[in-house]
Amino acid sequence: MVKKVFRPARGWTVLVIIALLVGAGCARSPEAQKARHLERGDKYIAMEKYREAVLEYRNVLRFDQNNQRAIRQLGLAHYQLRELGQAYRYLLKAQELDPNDLEVRLKLGPTESLRTRMDERDHVAVAASLQPFFAPATVAVIGASARAGTIGGELFRNVLRSEFRGAAYPVNRSAESVAGVRAYSSVAKIGQAVDLAVICLPGGAEQIVEVQARTAVKYVLDPIVVSGRFVLVHDEAGGLLYRLTDAIAVEK
Repeated sequence: MVKKVFRPARGWTVLVIIALLVGAGCARSPEAQKARHLERGDKYIAMEKYREAVLEYRNVLRFDQNNQRAIRQLGLAHYQLRELGQAYRYLLKAQELDPNDLEVRLKLGPTESLRTRMDERDHVAVAASLQPFFAPATVAVIGASARAGTIGGELFRNVLRSEFRGAAYPVNRSAESVAGVRAYSSVAKIGQAVDLAVICLPGGAEQIVEVQARTAVKYVLDPIVVSGRFVLVHDEAGGLLYRLTDAIAVEK
């Protein structure tokens, strides 16, 4: 029995070889290699492997020195590597090649410089907010009585005897002058903003304390409450303390 062996025609063999050579030639053509390097460079950019991306884009320039896309991507990669000189050179050249191809990237995350400036701003804001308390220009003593020996009256007289150079206002229900200084029945009737108000009303007059405090915080930057009744936080005075602080918070 004789076995027949299939032998392709010589013509077909030649055609296959030519096809393979053409395919290999196409794969090695400058355009194909340039496209392959561009694709690899873009992948490295997406993976944040900027050094590898730089190598790929430079390979593109071996085939096309004025490839605008590769030049622009080189500039961005160098920027991410903090190589600002080269980044500027490539980005400037990319813009010269195509003035209409503009791209702006903003990194919105906080930087160390931003954190420092925010801390400084907060420090200045806190210091400014405390200025009326520690260095007031105007002081009102709510509950300042004309009678000597009373807490409010003595507090107001101490303000007058001190080296305080601002304006001091006594406030009491009857608007009775204190130590020869005109008094007002409420802070609202003083007619100007008050930096600091010292509230020293009788601890038993809960309603008066609360109403006066509400009135004070509308026209006063910083109030101080002087009352022994507020020390006990578990009794009726404690409830008044919470109502008072709530009233101040709402008005502020």
